[in-house]
Amino acid sequence: TSAGNVGIGNTVASTINSANNGGRLVVGDGSGNEGMTIYSGNGSGEYGILYFADGTSGASTYQGWMAYTHDVNALTLATSGSEKLRITSDGDVMLGNQTMTDHTYQTLGVRGDSSSGVTSVTLLSAGANTSQRSWAITSNYSAHGNLDFKYSSDRDGTPFTNTAMVINSSGNVGINETSPSAKLHIKGDAE
Repeated sequence: TSAGNVGIGNTVASTINSANNGGRLVVGDGSGNEGMTIYSGNGSGEYGILYFADGTSGASTYQGWMAYTHDVNALTLATSGSEKLRITSDGDVMLGNQTMTDHTYQTLGVRGDSSSGVTSVTLLSAGANTSQRSWAITSNYSAHGNLDFKYSSDRDGTPFTNTAMVINSSGNVGINETSPSAKLHIKGDAE
């Protein structure tokens, strides 16, 4: 239109823009299914992206974005010019960091695994440096619904193999004990 609004498959871009300030580009005619596709390469580091800018130079041109990185099949969201959320090809959801293994530091990570009929959810948290412990809270259905509180003494080198506390399906709580036999089972160092 003369106002600069673009309608693809419609003539209502200006009407929509005047109502919600989001009609500079309107795709579809308001009936049935509609969509828009970003078609990009799938080589190393190649992605399709939608940027949100508040300026015309430097970081102001990419203050927010939503991107799909094709070589690793990950969907990422960014605020303030850096990635804040990632959904991996395995369905892992990470907040604050773009990589996650059993021992990689995170602000918060959520992992789901349904392979071989085993379902688990893991929340990961880590300290600011390698001298601080990393923690994981794991619910693993293959372990009869136990809720495990695990830690790693080295966020970069050691998986979460140390169990500090367990709550089992019977409601028993084990502190320093992975198979609690009472409502509260505390295992001392001498046991």
